[in-house]
Amino acid sequence: MNRVLKIVFTCCCLLTLSLNVLARQSSTLFLGKLDLRAKPPITELSQVSTDLAIADEPYFFDRTHLYFTQVFEAQNDQQATVFVWDTSAKTIRSIIRSNESGAAASDLPKQSGLLVIRQKDKDSPELRALDKNAKPESYLLYRSQAGTTQTWINAYQFEKSPWFLYVENQQKNQLKAYNTRSKNTIVVAQLPKGSEYFSVSSTGHVIASDGSQLYQRQVIAKGEHLQAAAEWKAMAIDSPFCKSGVSKTAISRYGDMIAILCDSE
Repeated sequence: MNRVLKIVFTCCCLLTLSLNVLARQSSTLFLGKLDLRAKPPITELSQVSTDLAIADEPYFFDRTHLYFTQVFEAQNDQQATVFVWDTSAKTIRSIIRSNESGAAASDLPKQSGLLVIRQKDKDSPELRALDKNAKPESYLLYRSQAGTTQTWINAYQFEKSPWFLYVENQQKNQLKAYNTRSKNTIVVAQLPKGSEYFSVSSTGHVIASDGSQLYQRQVIAKGEHLQAAAEWKAMAIDSPFCKSGVSKTAISRYGDMIAILCDSE
């Protein structure tokens, strides 16, 4: 059940990808070290994406592979390409190109892979699953099956619990949680004003941005409930990069690296 919900959440998130990419005029992806116990917690940022494209959708599949998209302008058309950055070998390769700007990395039910929106016809985009090498795996669902509105902005399973943290586009500043076992939905916390996207570390820390500053706050499981501990704390970035316009983040599986999208200067 948890895996099925992960696909449903991601599907609806992906349906908003084209709008999100178009809305962001220019963004660059950086990769840095993360240590939430240190001051500052984010250090050694280095640029991953090119200045000639709009970066989006960073996602770690494992400790050494970071997937992300870049949108390139091509004859008044936009093409989104999914890239893989090998953090160990410091190499990059492209694995799939989509004219619909609807390719993004995410968990699949049985393995790591990609969820890609393909335009079946003018009004019916469809969601397909590809493996991490861009080989077709399965057809998942049409947009009409997921609903006509883009409800979910992003969602994460909280550790290995039945809880999923998520944000809705109607209530962008509310961090909610849905329990697949009890079917209960709760409000965990208010996100920092202006936040839409968040990421979760292996220690249960939620990282969100108000568009300029990063903040972190720990969420803990207490019995059958989730609750936010303390208050939001600002996160300093020890780098000349990403001083403004911070939007999305992604945290590696071991919590030692963080990918950050920032407005290009």
